Amino acid sequence: MDDFLSVVEKFEGIIGALLGVMMTLILTEVFKRIGNIKFYTKFLDVVYEVRDVDSWGQTTNRKAVKDEANFLRVELTLEVYNSSDTPKILRDVNLVFYNGKRKILSVEPEDKSTERFAAASFHRDKFGFTNIKPKEIISINLVYNCYDQKILDQIKRSNKVYLESRDYKNKIVGVILTDL
Repeated sequence: MDDFLSVVEKFEGIIGALLGVMMTLILTEVFKRIGNIKFYTKFLDVVYEVRDVDSWGQTTNRKAVKDEANFLRVELTLEVYNSSDTPKILRDVNLVFYNGKRKILSVEPEDKSTERFAAASFHRDKFGFTNIKPKEIISINLVYNCYDQKILDQIKRSNKVYLESRDYKNKIVGVILTDL
């Protein structure tokens, strides 16, 4: 035991310096990772419509109340800020419809920035994922159109819409968008 103490006594300065450097590196990494993803809703439009088709096959839209609608359109512009000093990922983005605290339905929105138009139609890709650089804010434009009456009936039972996604730790992060 005395031999160990004499060795520690001889190298006290070196051991102290090494411990100081290691603690500095560890604390620097911990402080870099502090921070999270913050959501800011810039634009939100939830529109219930009745789509009528005339004898010529032409579709006409008119706004409707929730109970009589046969079509739903949700458009969303969201700003996402990464407040940490490390890149973060945002993946598995879904619009989630709740009735109180009970989840009714989760749907995957489309990325409006990927719109491609053809002769008589257009196409959008599903929103996959995005990497957010440190201390950076990005804008995301999402769209969801619901034509399916079964899904629309479930949505009509909801009273809140959330945007939920998974972060780099596979933890669900989200923000309430609106009350329906």
